Amino acid sequence: GTPVSSYPYKGKVVNSCNPSSRKRVPNSMVKGYYNVPKGEASMIDYLVKYGPLDIIMQVYNSFYDYSGGIYTTVKNDKSIGYHAVNIVGYGVSGGNKYWIIKVRLMTFLGFIN
Repeated sequence: GTPVSSYPYKGKVVNSCNPSSRKRVPNSMVKGYYNVPKGEASMIDYLVKYGPLDIIMQVYNSFYDYSGGIYTTVKNDKSIGYHAVNIVGYGVSGGNKYWIIKVRLMTFLGFIN
């Protein structure tokens, strides 16, 4: 996997995340994008060749209880929306594959994929 040290990140809480917020970010625009072909292998290939990958992930109530390690949803957890994150690496722990991501409001997280 890609080592976390390759993408140092020092997060700080500026505002809390409000999934229902529809505020426009001033002076920002998307200048282009690239669709990575569907599938885990394509995402890993892109990550290795080009670097971090921006994605949208579905967020569940249990996401707000995350405090470290590899995050997994709990059975019957309720989806509360989506959140933009940055995949900076991947790995395997105990046979479970995971993505290493940056989230604006937190430090590095591991997510089962």
